Amino acid sequence: MSNDTIEAAVRNLIEEASPTEPLPDEEYIECMQKLGLAAALIADLPVQRALATVRRVDTLAPMLDPTAWMRGGARNLDEARTLLEPAVRFALAVRGLRKVALERQARAIAHTSRSRDACGPGCRCGIDRGCPGWSR
Repeated sequence: MSNDTIEAAVRNLIEEASPTEPLPDEEYIECMQKLGLAAALIADLPVQRALATVRRVDTLAPMLDPTAWMRGGARNLDEARTLLEPAVRFALAVRGLRKVALERQARAIAHTSRSRDACGPGCRCGIDRGCPGWSR
């Protein structure tokens, strides 16, 4: 294999795997929609408890049934842990975003229920850029 062939193959791999290249609009929208669906599914799953169960089994199983453990039990738990650890981080992030969205929604409702003249110093509504603030 010549150096030119190797160089061309490496260049193709780098171009295909380039994480810095922006997605076209359609792919970006599709990606965000699928992430939203995944977020809705994962955020409500008890992934933290499932990970705690895996960790507990990982600690006790070698003592309770060492033969089964050596025959593949450890590998199965490693696969579960590999899946659950990022799922826990993702679920926590989604729950945090959900909390922020609910707080913003509550502020928006509170802001719109007051008259525009009610806003004054101290308002933290953040809804209207022209809102100087509001105090009770």
